[in-house]
Amino acid sequence: MPSQTEIKFVYFKGCPLAGPARTALTEALDRLGLDCPVIEIDTTSAEPSGGMDKYPSPTILVNGTELFGPTEGEAACCRVYPAGSLEPASIASAIKAAVAVG
Repeated sequence: MPSQTEIKFVYFKGCPLAGPARTALTEALDRLGLDCPVIEIDTTSAEPSGGMDKYPSPTILVNGTELFGPTEGEAACCRVYPAGSLEPASIASAIKAAVAVG
C-alpha cells in the first residue's frame, strides 16, 4: 500500500455505529499491515470540519473517496450500511480496491 494513503473517519458523537466501525477499521488496517494514521473528524466538534459535516456517521474516506460509495444520507444522521460492510474483512477489501484505483 502506498505510504501516502490518507484515511479519514467521519462521525458524530452519539452515533451507535461509530464505535463498531472504528474498531472494524482498526482491525482491517492491522490485517493489511497498513500503518497510516486515521484522521478522526467529529462533525459536532467546535473545530471546523473542513466540509466533512456533509457526511453521515460513520463515513470512511480513503484518499478523499467514500469507501463504500456515495451516500444519500445527510449530516448528523447515522449512515446505514449493507449487511457485512462494517466487518474488518469487507473494510480491508474495500481499502485495497480504493488504493489500487487511486
